[in-house]
Amino acid sequence: MEEIENLKQEIAQIKERNRRVEKDKVWETSFTRRLLLIVFTYLVIGFYLQAINVGNPWLNAIVPAFGFLLSTLTLPFFKKAWSKYVYLKMGQAEQKNEYKEKILSMLKEKGRVANMDIEESLKIPERTIVRYMDELENEGKVQQVGKTGRGVVYELKS
Repeated sequence: MEEIENLKQEIAQIKERNRRVEKDKVWETSFTRRLLLIVFTYLVIGFYLQAINVGNPWLNAIVPAFGFLLSTLTLPFFKKAWSKYVYLKMGQAEQKNEYKEKILSMLKEKGRVANMDIEESLKIPERTIVRYMDELENEGKVQQVGKTGRGVVYELKS
C-alpha cells in the first residue's frame, strides 16, 4: 500500500511540474514578454547612449530594440527548421540505437534470430532490419548464418 501512495505522490509531483513547465512555455512565447523585453531593451540602450553622450540617444536606441523584435519574430521559423532537420535526426539515431540494442538482447536470449522474428517482435519493416543487421555485422557484433532468403539467421559473434 505504501508503494501505491508513493506512486500517487510521484504522479502528483510530475503533474505539478508539467503545469509549471507549460506556464513557463506560454510566458516565453507570449506577446507581453516580447513587448516588455523590447521596452526594457529600448530604455537600457537609451539611457546608456545618453550617459556616454551619443547624439540622439533615444532615436539610436530604436535600432537594437527593433533588432530584438525581428529576432523574436524569426525565432519560431528557425525553431521549426531545427526541430525538423536536427532534433528529428537526433531522435531517429536514438531510436535506431534502441532497436539495435533490442535485437542484441533477442540474440542473447534466443541464440539465433531471423529477420521475421525481429519484424514480429519489434514491428519494424524488413528493409530496416536488414540495414540494422548489416550495421551490427559491420560493427562486429553479429554474424550472418546462411546466404540468402528465408534461411538467413543471425547470431552473436563470438
